[in-house]
Amino acid sequence: MQKPELYALEVEEAGHAISAASRLLTRLLDFEQFCHKVNASHFTKLLRKVLKSDIPLYHKDWVAACLVKLSYLSGPNFDNDNPINLEVTLYETIPRLIEQMKTSYSREVEEASVVELNRIISEEVVNSTRAVAAEGGIFPLVKVLENGSERAVEAALAILYNLSMESENHAAIIAAGSVPILRRLVLAQGSHWMRALRLLRTLPT
Repeated sequence: MQKPELYALEVEEAGHAISAASRLLTRLLDFEQFCHKVNASHFTKLLRKVLKSDIPLYHKDWVAACLVKLSYLSGPNFDNDNPINLEVTLYETIPRLIEQMKTSYSREVEEASVVELNRIISEEVVNSTRAVAAEGGIFPLVKVLENGSERAVEAALAILYNLSMESENHAAIIAAGSVPILRRLVLAQGSHWMRALRLLRTLPT
């Protein structure tokens, strides 16, 4: 077995084990007697490292759920400079929503994912636009402009506009084929033409 394949297998196996352990810990935290004995800060530090690790995304759902539960147990003053909810959003929620946009054949799932992603971006969650770009979210967002529902297109335009405020994203937005799609939206004079024009004007075309 080649080294990359061996590494992938090890990561997958580690992901299974971590997910199972996180699920068990999450359920144990429902018991008051266990909560009094558990070292919440220790497990929180461990799971935060896992959340940022290379284990497959589908193994991180229980890690995220466990972290949120531990944060309530640790109290409101635990690590205010880098809150757990922010890390869960950046390292689990945003990647999961983008993955759903890339892989789902359901327009309803696609729409729900884009709308939720737009809600996160519009709330100005710290580093959320960078997380979207880093996770490869630009290409599926541009695809939504072409094939998505009215609501999904509106949300995708809003997200891409926010991403376009950072010039380093311009090349990826253009490479994804956004310019001809945006021009068609503008020429069609439909419900999204003003948003499309606003985005088009931010790009170096």
